[in-house]
Amino acid sequence: MSVRAIPTLFIVLFLYNVIALLWPTPTPEEIQALGAGSVADAIFRKALFTIPMFSSGASWTFSWGDLLILLTLIFVEAIYLTGMAPGMEVLLAFAPGGQAELTVL
Repeated sequence: MSVRAIPTLFIVLFLYNVIALLWPTPTPEEIQALGAGSVADAIFRKALFTIPMFSSGASWTFSWGDLLILLTLIFVEAIYLTGMAPGMEVLLAFAPGGQAELTVL
């Protein structure tokens, strides 16, 4: 079985389940401090790092949920770009004399 047989977005779904099921359960105080409604929400709101904003002076907290969204966008872009890659038929069609070769195929 090749890696291309696995749908790419299942990787993100798998990571979500691994993080949600195997991560240590936060205490009720941590859940309340994060403003989360559930245990999974508290896990995905945990901060990985913060990035200071230059214009306002505020800081953006990058969380596990943000990381999964970023990975999903990267995978979707990769799927989009590989789907747009020209196939051999397109290259033959635009080559000199390629129309005859394309009709033979």
